[in-house]
Formats: sequence, structure tokens, C-alpha cells
Amino acid sequence: MIFQRFSLRVIFGYFRKKGKNLRSLLIIGAGEVGKDFYDALVFNPQFGYRLVGFLDDKSKTFLNGKYLGKIDDLDSVLFRHQIDDVIIALPNYAMERIESVINTCGRYTTSVQIIHDYFKFYKFPVMGTFIIFVC
Repeated sequence: MIFQRFSLRVIFGYFRKKGKNLRSLLIIGAGEVGKDFYDALVFNPQFGYRLVGFLDDKSKTFLNGKYLGKIDDLDSVLFRHQIDDVIIALPNYAMERIESVINTCGRYTTSVQIIHDYFKFYKFPVMGTFIIFVC
């Protein structure tokens, strides 16, 4: 069973690097957390995501044409595009916005995942210090 799982992971990783078997992804929030997640996707094509774009209340220069509009435009973006997954990368204090996004995605049966912004509470004064979060 271990060999089977490993084999499937290798096979899917190969096809995903070639642009096959990808899930479409929309990122809500283009702040530091959203940008870091986007960078991780670019660096790891084996994750199997194709970025459709970002929604944020402010257009960012690093988005390279992937800015699709404001967060309030989510309903129309989900209607126009085939989105498999939505990643919410909004600050923790934006709970009302997060709830609104979840409700809108629920009407389209779109999977929603939330990236928590815990790293803003920690300072890393010494190089080589690692903090591991287990959720």
C-alpha cells in the first residue's frame, strides 16, 4: 500500500509539472500571506494548481495581470470562471469578509480553505531559529 501511494504521488507529480490534472484556484487577498502562498505555488508545480487570479480591494503590481477585481466581485468571478478551490488569505481581523466569502462560495459549491495569518505575532530575532506550527 505504501508503494502504491508513493507511485501515485510520483505519477501525479509528473503530470502536474507538465500542466495536466490541475485544479483551478482563486486567491482572496493579495497581501503578504496571499503573495507568499502564490510564490509557493509557482515554486511547487507538483501541488497541482492553476491560478485563475486574485481578488483584493487594492490592485498589486506583483500580480502580473492576475488581478480579477475587488473581493465584492467574487460572485461574478465564480459565475464567469470554473473555480475548483478558493484560498482565503485575508487578515484575521476581517472575519465579516471571510464569512461573506465562505457563504458566496457555498452557493457555487466551491471548496474553501483559509490561510491563517499567525506569523505577524512572532518576531525572528536570531537567524536559524525555527518555529513550527502544527494545526
